[in-house]
Amino acid sequence: MDFNSPRHTPLGPLASDALEHLEPSMWEAEGTNRETAREVLEDQGFTESEADAALTQLLSRGYLYEVNGDLYLTPTGDDRERS
Repeated sequence: MDFNSPRHTPLGPLASDALEHLEPSMWEAEGTNRETAREVLEDQGFTESEADAALTQLLSRGYLYEVNGDLYLTPTGDDRERS
């Protein structure tokens, strides 16, 4: 486990599942607003409250960050390989 990575804080199952669904769409767009992220999760079967809880956990644990209302994936060492 790389403790220099912001992604070393474990996620609960709901947030972990949400991250799997959000990563592909966020890489393509390089970010998205919270409403769009919620819609992506709801399309995958999350309720509105589950989507909100998952997004809150992803933000509070450093997996996502927010700038001017848009959500972005927090870069890790693995992200350089995708560029």
